Amino acid sequence: MSPNTCFPPERGASSPIAARILQDPYLTYDVSGDVVVIAIKADLLVSKQALAASPDRLLPALQDVAVRVGSLIDAGGDDKPNPRAFNADGTERVASVTSYAPPAEPGPAADVELWRLLDTQTRNSIDEARRLRQIAEGWRPGQRPGYPPQQSPAVSPNHVAILAPATDGCPAGPPTMAAASANFILPVASGPTAAVTVLDSGYIPLNPNLNQRVTLVNGAWFDGTTGAWVSDATDGSYLAKAQASGELDGITGHGTFISGLIANICPQVELTVVGLRDQEVPITGMSQLQQHGLYASEVAIARAMLQYGPGADVIQCGFAFPTLDDYPSLPFRRVLEQFDGDDVDTVVVCPAGNESSTHRYWPASLKDATGIAVIGVAATDRRDLSRAEFSNWGNWCECCTRGAYVYSTFVDFTGRVEGEGPDVERFTGWARWDGTSFAAPQVSALIARAKLYSPEIGSAAAYAELKDAALGANQVVWDQGIGLPRLVA
Repeated sequence: MSPNTCFPPERGASSPIAARILQDPYLTYDVSGDVVVIAIKADLLVSKQALAASPDRLLPALQDVAVRVGSLIDAGGDDKPNPRAFNADGTERVASVTSYAPPAEPGPAADVELWRLLDTQTRNSIDEARRLRQIAEGWRPGQRPGYPPQQSPAVSPNHVAILAPATDGCPAGPPTMAAASANFILPVASGPTAAVTVLDSGYIPLNPNLNQRVTLVNGAWFDGTTGAWVSDATDGSYLAKAQASGELDGITGHGTFISGLIANICPQVELTVVGLRDQEVPITGMSQLQQHGLYASEVAIARAMLQYGPGADVIQCGFAFPTLDDYPSLPFRRVLEQFDGDDVDTVVVCPAGNESSTHRYWPASLKDATGIAVIGVAATDRRDLSRAEFSNWGNWCECCTRGAYVYSTFVDFTGRVEGEGPDVERFTGWARWDGTSFAAPQVSALIARAKLYSPEIGSAAAYAELKDAALGANQVVWDQGIGLPRLVA
């Protein structure tokens, strides 16, 4: 069954970024109802457990069409994170983040192998994943006692997540100008701190008080042609492109906005911001100034979580994506199982997505799959009393908070905003923005702050107390018959 690339009449690539991504010859996509699954055309993610369980069927079928090129835990070729920390004036200071090394023990994360299709002219990862899953049928991974069955796929495409307006990602629209606030980010004070790892577009050092809280590291994408992990470009380099072209894309500044939100709610925070902006090959027909790191692959985000998540109180993951045929995300599940086995005391907070859908999005939907707490966050509207029109919603979400007309730190830019016509906007380091990816960091900050107040409890227990308090105060938002506790900053 080949990918369906026909959008319903009322739906389509509803943003310039999505339209560009769907032209990328390196990608493939499948449309089903209100879900658009996007994946890297040549990449397959394969479970070693499934291969071992079906050596006479799955392995020969896989080797007929693909070759193994790496794994999730490879240290990887050209990947040199080069952590950067900042002073108030934006100059750099010594960073303390350790460069990545493979786990000492292989663990569950070692289950994920990367394979590359030999022929991408007539084959694609969506078709081949579906075909190979049928060959591997009968393989069932072990389930955690006490958790509902969520079968991981034997073979999966390497899904793509977009930090952009639908189709299909976050934010729910472009940023709008906002006035400066002198007290939104307080100066750094002495005392205990909470550690939050932010997986997002990166960080641009413009706000003095925020700069001192941030260590920036580049994420990496996997180059299947060489078998190397290659360092991503920085968000600041894309801001420079925007300043040269006079047009700001819908992703630049996303991680800076989220970092400001967290620091506003939890001033005693140390932020490790991982910049994930992949652009593996030029998009056909686009000029150099139009080329941007518009997306990150599923395996790249999961690997960044494996690299920089342990030791954090909270991992704030800014991505949400649907998966092929609703299977759980293989790399995210394995990374979380790795954390569980290592007794990592952390929680993972993820946006629910912005497609006005009840369809499961990942990694937010992994809340019951492992012993690590995964918190999917939906968005309420400006009044913080009802579901935001754009927000996904479902019993796979954990909670909600305001995600409409959110205020935070942004970039300095004068020019057009992509998709907003010819009008010139003048951003002076502040903006308002809509999206579930701006609801999620508020929850991350509340958990970090709660743990600071009660250092004797873990992050999951801190979240449980926040949730119980919301339920006790009857702070529940109902939509489509599903009530979610509303956490208030």
